[in-house]
Amino acid sequence: MLHDDLNINNFYVENFKVPQYQTFRLNKINTLQYQEADPINIDGNTDFHNQAGNQGWDLNGQRDGSESAPYVIESFSFISSQITTTLIQIKNTDIYFEIRDCEIIGDQEYPGIDLDYTMNGNISHNNIFNCTNGITLSYSSDMVIENNYLTNNSVHAISLTNDSDRNQILNNTIIRNHMGIYIGTGESDLLNDLHYFPTSNEIYGNFFHYNSFGGVWISSSKTTLNRIVSNYFGTDGGIRFTHTANNFAQFNTFNWSLIYIYYSENITIMKNTVFNSSMTGITMENSVNAILKLNSVYNCGSNGILFVNTNNTKCMYNTIVYNGYKIDDYGVYLDSDSTLNSIRYNNFIGNNPEKPSQIYDEGESNTVSHNYWSDWTIPDDNTDGIVDDSYIVAGSANNKDQSPHVSLIEYQTSNGSNWSLFASLFSFLMIFVIRRRYRPKIR
Repeated sequence: MLHDDLNINNFYVENFKVPQYQTFRLNKINTLQYQEADPINIDGNTDFHNQAGNQGWDLNGQRDGSESAPYVIESFSFISSQITTTLIQIKNTDIYFEIRDCEIIGDQEYPGIDLDYTMNGNISHNNIFNCTNGITLSYSSDMVIENNYLTNNSVHAISLTNDSDRNQILNNTIIRNHMGIYIGTGESDLLNDLHYFPTSNEIYGNFFHYNSFGGVWISSSKTTLNRIVSNYFGTDGGIRFTHTANNFAQFNTFNWSLIYIYYSENITIMKNTVFNSSMTGITMENSVNAILKLNSVYNCGSNGILFVNTNNTKCMYNTIVYNGYKIDDYGVYLDSDSTLNSIRYNNFIGNNPEKPSQIYDEGESNTVSHNYWSDWTIPDDNTDGIVDDSYIVAGSANNKDQSPHVSLIEYQTSNGSNWSLFASLFSFLMIFVIRRRYRPKIR
């Protein structure tokens, strides 16, 4: 069992819904006519009701903060010029509200929007610049953050900490921040041994580019069940999982970026496309029980996939192509402290052609079996689809693939579709077209 809606049965994926490829539509900076406004500070439902009436967020009594009639804060300009403070701060509320079509420009001293012990908000179509954190959620749940443009924020574009659960971060454009999205621990009650962690959040359909410390960082051991799905990561650090467990990255595109897993367990990396990274495409370090499945890793300057002191990880049904420009790099590299990993049913094509092997293993008890190797396809005298001679794995482990496939391995899902090299190359082409069409205008 991988997680609730995915399990493996006879090498087929069961009960898995394959979404359509994400078309990455960049959010443009709003050019609305804004009304200048003073910073907002709300503490509690009663205060929210009172300010909504006084400020007109209730649309002259038509809205009452219910799910069907949320308060609306829209078309305002909040600029931290002479006032150094958080521009919108809401805490201790559970009524429904929207913040939309606003301009929020900070002084890189405070967050732009700060939500603390808050629920049931929607933050959409805002321009958020020059803050520490563009949007901060602490102990805040059931929020939707969508279609915003966040840039030049000095810490995080969006930060979720301290039991901020079940939030959705959708279709935002996140460019030139120090860090894109951070999900991890904040406060801890060390006296009572209490720690607070965000769980079950979804990051879907966002565009990340030129964020200096990475697109998404998920950290802390109980920061679990967070899903990173169908995002585009341009030139930045991609995704980092550190000291965490039971999180998922699926259907994402990484162009000049990568996936890094550090001191983590039970991480599922599935159906992602990683290409053009100047370093290793997917790195696992000091980690256990990960699943790398149905990914495509192309044209990375170092190793395609790297195992460092990593154990009990399944690397299966991946397509690993033209990685390793350096003499010591491979399609897959397992170091001396990596044990009990399984490298099976993958397609290896043209990785480090200067080497006699596309994979290197100096660990212990790693299984390499039933892979396709582009440099080892004959002889097959009995025509059983398996090359008669074993494929020799480089490295001190003296490992070998005793059942190398003659032909490319096609990966079939329960709906009958094949996830083969050809499908992967088609997705690669589509991503290239999307990048050309929706190339961001960096300011």
